[in-house]
Amino acid sequence: MLATDSKRAGLMSEKLGIPEQLCSILLQRGFTEEDAHHFLYPKLEQLPSPSLMKGLESAVSLILQARAEGRMIVVYGDYDVDGVTSTALLSGFLAGIGAQVCYYHPDRLDDGYGLSSSSVENIVSRHPRSLIVTVDCGISDYKPIQTAKENELSVIIVDHHVPPEQLPKADAIIDPLQEGCNFPFKYLAGVGLVFYLIIGLRGKLREDGFWTHETQPNLKELLDLVAIGSVADMVPLVDLNRVLVKAGLDAINNKSTRRKCLSVLFQICNIADKEIVTEDIGFQLGPRINAAGRLGNAGEATQLLMCDDQKLSYELAERLNATNERRKIMTEAQASQALDMAKRQVAQGRKVIILHHSDWHNGLIGIIASRVCEATNKPVIVLAGTPIAKGSARTTNSCNIYELLNYCNGSLIQFGGHKMAAGLTVKVSNIPAFTELAETYAEQMNLSNHAEELLVDSILPPGGHGKLFYEKYKLLGPFGAGNTEPKFMTEKPSYLRNIQLIGKNKDHLKFTMEIYGDKLTGVGFGFGHLADRLAAQKASFVFSISENWFKGNKNWQLVLHDIDFPDLQ
Repeated sequence: MLATDSKRAGLMSEKLGIPEQLCSILLQRGFTEEDAHHFLYPKLEQLPSPSLMKGLESAVSLILQARAEGRMIVVYGDYDVDGVTSTALLSGFLAGIGAQVCYYHPDRLDDGYGLSSSSVENIVSRHPRSLIVTVDCGISDYKPIQTAKENELSVIIVDHHVPPEQLPKADAIIDPLQEGCNFPFKYLAGVGLVFYLIIGLRGKLREDGFWTHETQPNLKELLDLVAIGSVADMVPLVDLNRVLVKAGLDAINNKSTRRKCLSVLFQICNIADKEIVTEDIGFQLGPRINAAGRLGNAGEATQLLMCDDQKLSYELAERLNATNERRKIMTEAQASQALDMAKRQVAQGRKVIILHHSDWHNGLIGIIASRVCEATNKPVIVLAGTPIAKGSARTTNSCNIYELLNYCNGSLIQFGGHKMAAGLTVKVSNIPAFTELAETYAEQMNLSNHAEELLVDSILPPGGHGKLFYEKYKLLGPFGAGNTEPKFMTEKPSYLRNIQLIGKNKDHLKFTMEIYGDKLTGVGFGFGHLADRLAAQKASFVFSISENWFKGNKNWQLVLHDIDFPDLQ
């Protein structure tokens, strides 16, 4: 660190009351002192006004008009975690204000992603003249929405995906990425937009005298679902998302007001005796909620999140858990096939990995794409089905997958999504042309064939800050997309101590290392093959620091990310 940077970190440390080393990380990430204070201490008072959101006022009026007329409001949500939490959040609020409301999730296999024509026909037959509110979908569904309008349905779109050039002719559109929207933050999850819609609804109802000050709902208690949906959808945990997720985690960890269904779900996940963090959402809650829409009916997950009955919550949570176990078995088999196919494409020098198998399950291709992307450090598109293949795309930070698909649009039936993830449909006969266009795009954008570098935030010298460091380190969270856990590197090569092999196949390491005078336990996932060498040879290590809970007790632990042996220089 340069002397000037060290001085700035020292001054920031004095004013913010956190260790200088953490201040140097904030400076490296572009924070000024004022920015850092807002970052470390996010407050709900920082939320921008709902009036800045284009389409929100119209949506509020349409919903309250439908409520007054006794028309059915159909909350139509995507089948992933963001869509499920969005659906549960809005449906629950609307029911609470006396609206006639039901929810609808498309079937992944029969209806596909978004608002389909078959779904519209179903809604028309069941609920004529109803109001459809799409959540976490709808912005690309021009024809189905046109069909809905032709059948005297009203439509509100609440979506956070990139809008197409021609917007659907809905009655109201809430999407901060649409042209003319002055809302300052553009990267809310679908559930974050639903929360803003609810803020608008509460405000108008309060103006109309629907509530007294004592009876109006506490919206802070709704942020639990906002946090779950936002983290699972991997929106950047900065700015407004950081405020919402931090407050949402506080709501989740308040056991006195926590939803019964979440307490049950935490017990099923074996995390009931610990503080819930973003990692728990990403690796425990998210997969179980997602499993319903992947292999079955997403409505079961929504029903759970809206359930206030302990017994029924257990039944629904157990069902989701069983579905998730079945999903894991299927995923392992299909991901193994995909990784073998991807290795061959990597050997051929391909910059974009495009994999197709007619028998892969549509509900698993997103997970498979993520696995292959992580293994190859390349943009990955996984396709399933024939003669029409549905696909899921994931990417690295160096490639905008939405722009890649837009470049290849001529070979696709349809696509939608955002920078890091997208969905698409393509004729199997067009996959070769699609592949050629994707490679051309990669050449033009000069996408690298090399793995992305692992960025290190700080070097750890001997000695240090002890308990103060760990206590203040928590202020940098919640961690996730856009706010990754800091990576630390040991200053000098050293030994790992008490090395053990763990895991079903002994693929992982457990060890101890002395940091800041404390002996900390560490884990190294996928480093089991280096156990003997690490026991005999010093190395430099890159790791992150996290909390580990065991039987209700919390300890700090190291998570190993990379190893550098001196003799490999």
